[in-house]
Amino acid sequence: MKKSIIFMGCLALLVAGCNKEQNIEAPTPETPRHLSFNITVDNDFDTRAVKTDWESGDKVYVVFDHFFTDDANTAVYYMTMTYDNGSWDCAFSDSALENYLLGQTEGTLTALYLPFGNPVFSYNSSRNQIEFDLFRPESNTTKVASSYYSSCDRISYSVEDGVLSASLNMRVPLGFVQFFIEGVPESEVANYVLTNEYFSFCRASHCAYFASSTSSYPSHPYWDATISVLGKPIDGFYYKNGILFSGSLTSDARGVEKTYSITIVDNRGTTTTSDDITYTLKKEATLNACDAVKLPALDSGKWEINGFKENLDEGYFTYDGVKYNVVKMKDGKWWMAQNLAYLPEGYTPATDLSAVTAGIFAPIQVNAGHTAAEFTTDAAVVASNGYLYQAEVALGLKVGDLTSVADAEKLEGAQGICPMGWHVPTIADITGLVGKAVSPIVTNTEAPYYDGANGSIPLLNVDGFNMAAVGSVSIQDNTKTTGTFMGFMSAYSDHLTSGMFCGSTYAGVTYNTSGDETSGVKNLQFYGFMPMTNKSSEAQYTCNGTKVSYRIAAPVRCVRN
Repeated sequence: MKKSIIFMGCLALLVAGCNKEQNIEAPTPETPRHLSFNITVDNDFDTRAVKTDWESGDKVYVVFDHFFTDDANTAVYYMTMTYDNGSWDCAFSDSALENYLLGQTEGTLTALYLPFGNPVFSYNSSRNQIEFDLFRPESNTTKVASSYYSSCDRISYSVEDGVLSASLNMRVPLGFVQFFIEGVPESEVANYVLTNEYFSFCRASHCAYFASSTSSYPSHPYWDATISVLGKPIDGFYYKNGILFSGSLTSDARGVEKTYSITIVDNRGTTTTSDDITYTLKKEATLNACDAVKLPALDSGKWEINGFKENLDEGYFTYDGVKYNVVKMKDGKWWMAQNLAYLPEGYTPATDLSAVTAGIFAPIQVNAGHTAAEFTTDAAVVASNGYLYQAEVALGLKVGDLTSVADAEKLEGAQGICPMGWHVPTIADITGLVGKAVSPIVTNTEAPYYDGANGSIPLLNVDGFNMAAVGSVSIQDNTKTTGTFMGFMSAYSDHLTSGMFCGSTYAGVTYNTSGDETSGVKNLQFYGFMPMTNKSSEAQYTCNGTKVSYRIAAPVRCVRN
């Protein structure tokens, strides 16, 4: 006795009909030798769907109950319907299926449409079921890769006078939700994956609907426990000048307003995760089964990129979940209007002056007795003053990575720990803003915030720069085992009076043996800012360029490329 099969469905999708005139060889009522077809596919479109019409080349696969394998269970019998400019061409995988149908008067069938690739059918004798792959065959099997599909199950058909008649009502099952992004070239689609905590995808393995002779038809598909994976990456598919992702929305999220965090990762065609670009979009929405959502283009400015989202119109960016004010100054450049408080993965801000290779230190403040400086982990101080970074970390390296002048020179204009599209200031950025720096740098008397003698903090701050002296941790060179606080003066005990800011232009070197490069680097210097507020009047506060030793821990202000 032959087996039976069912594919369950849930949401109406898509159109058209088989050509009645599609005769392989015209049968006669008395002795039909080949089938003709009178099959329609209903046009109950879902207007939310990314796909809204049949296109030439689309295929619908039809399996007939009670006759879908040979006697040895090695071949699966099915019919392929191929859409071609308004009609369907129908063909059998094996003539045995056509011969079987010619001997029937009625029965039931199941139809399946996959938008990408062709299904690979197989028979599973232990479960008495037909299985099909729900993944892109060429995808990387270490990732999750699935596509939505539509089907109709247990649809009645009839055969009369050699004509097979049926009406297919194709529906999208399982609460599949689609996400579509325009503007992704086909050559780059394979680089992208999507993750979301409310979506379950099918791994690169068989997913199946089935019915056995000993059990009733189930109302849901068979899923192996190792296949259905929630919140794991899914590959996209190229579709109409863009990329389409799809998966099943978990039942507890359907019809419920939630803030969805959708993450797209572009691995840039490499296996090096440090090269990955991560796009994150937080979207408040109520999603239902079979919704299709058109997401903004990746270059629209609406995504956080590597935790970064820029909004210059409103004067801020967000970076790793923190909002920073930015300002366009009279030098024509966009600058951060507050100090960076970003912690790269693996770092904890040090609060010990002997942690001379910590890379990042907590900010400092004047103590309660106004007698000295001290570390603080107070969130308000972190927000206002930022963290203190040793130069190598600020420039995107680890403490100890820099061992030569040549390597230091290559870092001019480095992004470092700044967000994408921004960089650690160069000496040209510094003198272009405040005009003055230490010798041998020539003063730029045309700089907009040079007052004729120095770079002026009052002039900077009138335009929204918000510069202040917030201190530093002074570590003279790489031989020192402890640092000291920089910025406290008893004559001005109500505030910190100096400090240094990190920069990216190489400024000088000291070797372990003076003048002997082979003895190894003892200290490297980069040009940075040095605000000074040890004056009786705020009108006299200055901010000029200076040389900053690479083990000093200082704030960072990023400037836009």
